[in-house]
Amino acid sequence: MRILTSRFMRRITALCFACLFLLSPVRVSVVLPIQNDGQPHFSAEAIGAQAVPQWTSLDLNGDGAAECVRDRDDVLSIDDCDAASAKVYWQSPAGWKVVQWTFSDLNADGATEITLLVWRPFAPWPTERDAPNGGRLGSFHDAQGQSCHVILIGWSKGTFNELWAGSALAKPILSLVAADINGDGDQELVTVQGNYDQPALFRSGPIAIWKWNGFGFDLIQTIAGSYRHLVLLERPQTWIIASQ
Repeated sequence: MRILTSRFMRRITALCFACLFLLSPVRVSVVLPIQNDGQPHFSAEAIGAQAVPQWTSLDLNGDGAAECVRDRDDVLSIDDCDAASAKVYWQSPAGWKVVQWTFSDLNADGATEITLLVWRPFAPWPTERDAPNGGRLGSFHDAQGQSCHVILIGWSKGTFNELWAGSALAKPILSLVAADINGDGDQELVTVQGNYDQPALFRSGPIAIWKWNGFGFDLIQTIAGSYRHLVLLERPQTWIIASQ
């Protein structure tokens, strides 16, 4: 566990409340964390709300039985929830660092998938492998050669596999949530974006909201600021994105 520096805590306490009006009834609120043993912990109750629970099991293949999603040491796996058999249906490949995941239906096909936030070794587009400096994506990685990706994993053709995998992102995502925040019946991907050249512990940046276009994601709105983390909260008839 890393100990947060006083510099980082000053940055947190300097944040103020901000509201998002363009995607009513959504608003973005910065909520100061509660200190516990020197570590910050977000409290939904601080703004009179309840956090939307993060389930770890769900029927993902339509067989009537739940599959379990497990995240250990940045490796994500899907299994049959039976400790005795321990049948693993899918596991993230070696070299992937899964830093966050959530159930979602971002591609609006009516089936639940798993959205992964992944860091892995940078690779250029196949058509640009011989291009100077990695081609158009050449700068989309950190000093260690790791790039950030959003990947959708789901049930297709009788197995779990990649439904969609994004190229290296121009700006790494620090945190994400999936929710229908504008009430149109489809989920949006809400993210915090940082920069590859920022120290990992101090990365921060604006909130970016994305919408599935049938082939990938379109950026539909950016909210300026120095945010770090997103928590999805729910009040009656109100979705709140809280950033700390």
